[in-house]
Amino acid sequence: MFFLPSYTGIASPASNIRTHFYDPKRLNLAYLKGKIITLPPPKVSCINLSTNMIRIERHYPNPILVEIRHRVQESLDEYYRKSYAEQSQSRLHSEKLWFQIRQRVQPALLSMFHGKCAYCESVISSTKAIHIDRFRPMVAANSDGKGSLHHYHWLAFEWENLYPACPACNRAKRNLFPVHGKRAKVGTPITSINSAEHSLLVDPCFDDPNEHLSFHSGGIVHGLTQKGQTTVEILNLNRFELLKERQRVWDTITSMAKAGFYDSSLSQPTSPYSAAASAAFGSIRSSSKVEVANIQETSRPSQINKTKLEAIRLAQRPIRKIKIDNFRILKNIEFTFPEAQSDSAPWLMLLGENASGKSTFLLAVALALVGADEASRLTTPSKVLSNGASSGLVELEFWDTGEIAKLLFNRGAKSFEGTQSSSATVRAFGALRHVERRRRSSLSPQHAYFHVDDLIQPITRIEYPNRWLLSLSDEKFDAAARALKDLLPQTKDMTLIKSGNQILFQHDGTSLPLNKASAGYQTMIGVSTDIMRVLFTFWDTLESASGVVLIDEIDAHLHPRWKMRVVSALKTSFPRVQFIASTHDPLLLRGLSNGEVVLLKRSSNGAVAMDSDLPPIEGMQIDEILTSKAFGLDTTLDPEAEDLLDEYYHLLSLPQTSEIQERISQIHQDFGDYEALGRNARENAMLQASSDFIRERQAREPNEIEGDSANILRTFFADTNGFLKGEDE
Repeated sequence: MFFLPSYTGIASPASNIRTHFYDPKRLNLAYLKGKIITLPPPKVSCINLSTNMIRIERHYPNPILVEIRHRVQESLDEYYRKSYAEQSQSRLHSEKLWFQIRQRVQPALLSMFHGKCAYCESVISSTKAIHIDRFRPMVAANSDGKGSLHHYHWLAFEWENLYPACPACNRAKRNLFPVHGKRAKVGTPITSINSAEHSLLVDPCFDDPNEHLSFHSGGIVHGLTQKGQTTVEILNLNRFELLKERQRVWDTITSMAKAGFYDSSLSQPTSPYSAAASAAFGSIRSSSKVEVANIQETSRPSQINKTKLEAIRLAQRPIRKIKIDNFRILKNIEFTFPEAQSDSAPWLMLLGENASGKSTFLLAVALALVGADEASRLTTPSKVLSNGASSGLVELEFWDTGEIAKLLFNRGAKSFEGTQSSSATVRAFGALRHVERRRRSSLSPQHAYFHVDDLIQPITRIEYPNRWLLSLSDEKFDAAARALKDLLPQTKDMTLIKSGNQILFQHDGTSLPLNKASAGYQTMIGVSTDIMRVLFTFWDTLESASGVVLIDEIDAHLHPRWKMRVVSALKTSFPRVQFIASTHDPLLLRGLSNGEVVLLKRSSNGAVAMDSDLPPIEGMQIDEILTSKAFGLDTTLDPEAEDLLDEYYHLLSLPQTSEIQERISQIHQDFGDYEALGRNARENAMLQASSDFIRERQAREPNEIEGDSANILRTFFADTNGFLKGEDE
């Protein structure tokens, strides 16, 4: 629908189309039919009439099946039958219920919110799982880091508490839910909780966003109230990508208006950034030009006038992209993290043979994270610059903020350049880790939230956590206990208590001192509590705590059974912490998602390449992982058995004399596994083809294999086609 360039609107009665006209006196639209009206040229200015968020009427009936709701209630009843102390150190484990619930609510949420994020109006894909946000989270925290372990478990599966969120808003909101004054009593129903506490986040289904938020030209959103300002800060509603999109909508509408055009569909609730469109339509006033704000003029949390700790707390985001040039043996490495499909921060697991650059990769990321000043204290450019290179860099790009941390180093320079200070909360651990009883010297204030020295030192010395745990407040002690119980499978039903100068696991009158755990357990306990030391600088709870943890050879000291679950346990204990680790063990890939594993490979000329095009690891068996590109083994058999198989297949290809047949029978007896040798001619042919293919592959360079593999098998089966005909299967 449009104005003619002469600003004369024509609506045809025959077409029954309503042309939309702007009334400059009333700041609304006149709907005219079958008339000709001449309007003065519209003029545009900056206003603050509308919002980044639109009001949603929650008219959809509850899509969660009654039987599922009954099971939810049973799970909640079981949880709340525990003592207060047990609740404080336990989680509401309901993954199966949540899977069933999200299948039911996702279509309804997408429809009700017009396929957009509830908080920023970005379009959400309907073709894959969306982020479903609990408006009131299971473990809540204020923006100052103070939290409550008991709020709001009972609302975890309430239909009215579930909102669709884009990945960026999900990363920003985390488990943050600040309130003014006291929180509602535990168990307060969803229908009355808004009157029982004063939330500082705008609820698009309860509040009128226009009362709390204002939208300006250039895409900037400002808070009109404390609730509005807190919402902008926590959800990072002035992030770079949002500003670009909102300014694009604004500029499109104001340009159309100047030419006399107006498209009403842009301000419909179904359109992306319809709040920005509504504000732009309303801005056509008395000014003759549009006041366009600089797109970089954001009010990201890092720029808000707050204490340094609070700025760091709100601004932290996971790393999105890593680029390394001329850092020791890493000449040209780039990796981009895939968009997370869960609420957990993305992981990166480095695989590769010894001396393939895994430890070097971790060190490069660590130095870039802590900044040039700290990097210069730890080492010098000459120690990290690649041989023959004149300069190098490490570049880290973070999700959503548009911020990039750079570490620059040049030949002959005495110190590093680039981003001077730390870009994240970070803790790093070297490959050799030792838990010791002696007290560690206190860290300087800045090292309270970043500490990477252990990647340079030969041994990571970890102070045994007894003293530190004893020093914690009750709230932080319970948060630490909850995380430790996730990590230590045998302690699920136990309670962690302070007793004199000891920390005990207690259950049914039986006590187990923490310091009696095995060496492997003690190492993981030490690593975990060291991570908590850093995170507790900013947070009382761990569910919202963000940071980066680097661990070289994460599998060290762990029993195989524990290796298979440690990644999942760490993701549960530290859901918003981004781990980058290295391993030689396929068991450690359990719990990782597709795209979270890369392989570092060193060629014959010493260059290191990163291969992220690995087969999907989710659901793979351990032997499949070992024989995949990730580890590159040709077989999981021991070398003697492999030699026996090679001889067996060779004998099958020879004319069958009595001596050869006797040797084949002997191999069958020695091997003892007829399925591995083939139970009939067809299986023998398949296995022999595989053997020929493997031998061919071993003799070639990796880049020569892909195109030839099909030809190898095709040629072999062409040769054996006559042999296979008529054979029993």
